[in-house]
Amino acid sequence: MANPQWTVDSLQISTNTLDSLSDRLYANGRMKVRVIVGIVAYNRKSERYFLTDSELDSITLVDYYSPYEKLSGSWSYTSKLEDSNGETWATSIDNGGSTAPVVSTGHSECSKCAARTLPQYKIFFVSSTTAESKRIGAAITSGDGVYHHTNSQTLHSSIMLNAIAPIVYTSDMLHIMDTEIQKIPVGFSNGIWYDSRQQNYYIKSDRGPFKCAKVYKSFQDDDDSVSSYKWNQRIRFKPNGNEVYCFFIWEMGVQRTKSEKIDPALDYAYDMEICNQSGSLCIARIHGVGPDDGTFQWGKSWGRDYWFEIFDHFGNSGKLKPVYHIEKEKLELQDLGTNYFGESDERVNM
Repeated sequence: MANPQWTVDSLQISTNTLDSLSDRLYANGRMKVRVIVGIVAYNRKSERYFLTDSELDSITLVDYYSPYEKLSGSWSYTSKLEDSNGETWATSIDNGGSTAPVVSTGHSECSKCAARTLPQYKIFFVSSTTAESKRIGAAITSGDGVYHHTNSQTLHSSIMLNAIAPIVYTSDMLHIMDTEIQKIPVGFSNGIWYDSRQQNYYIKSDRGPFKCAKVYKSFQDDDDSVSSYKWNQRIRFKPNGNEVYCFFIWEMGVQRTKSEKIDPALDYAYDMEICNQSGSLCIARIHGVGPDDGTFQWGKSWGRDYWFEIFDHFGNSGKLKPVYHIEKEKLELQDLGTNYFGESDERVNM
């Protein structure tokens, strides 16, 4: 059982930066910066008292100028680095996006003992949804029932967090690099010969690599025979009877080969090379050409409407829709806006 007769001797708050006094973060609600609170406590006999885990968990972050108000509103904090989806975002703008601590909090000078003693530490991760500066302090109620905060005469410590406007990725900030991955001169299926080739489009940013992307589909296909097959493509259509363009959009991951059929009616599977450009979203286009003798025709033209939200390592994002112009053989991106989300849209598990 915890000793109820303990009091706070030292309570200090610091950032995980070289000066320990300030830090920057993007106000996107996802990026978090480390905030470290060190505490030294003593019992009634002037002996060092070590707080239990539950007592350490009772430390709160507060508005420095209103120390009885817990940090809230557009500012929030947690003891976990991961978000509710298990994603981990960069915790430092100025340290190249690192999530690791860069400084030690050192020792604390204790007034009730001659030697230096290590404080106990509680680490928080702070985020913001508003671009503004906030001076933050720490507080705790000790075992003797006294409320201690860092805006007092005996305990004086604070940090300044500067939340800056997040980056919203739009089409004019991205560029598409297209590469012909491979060409199969001829394929054979169901007694039919046809040509096929693959073109990969990589969506990139000059600001740095992307971390991940979430792909959504806006509606299901009416064709049950098509819906029953596990298509991961955005759209498939034919410009004429013997040609077809088949598109696949992939969430970011490691480079790999994926075997997919161009048409469910054909036995021939195409081995696609995907995700072979790190830090970018991959859209693969397969161009299939059948015999041009009037005897061959691809299946019914159909499509799904896909869009994606792409994220950098700091949690900044953009929502876009890929649009392919067949007459130009050109892929473009359409901006959807930060508030876009269709009522029937669902995440695609790939």
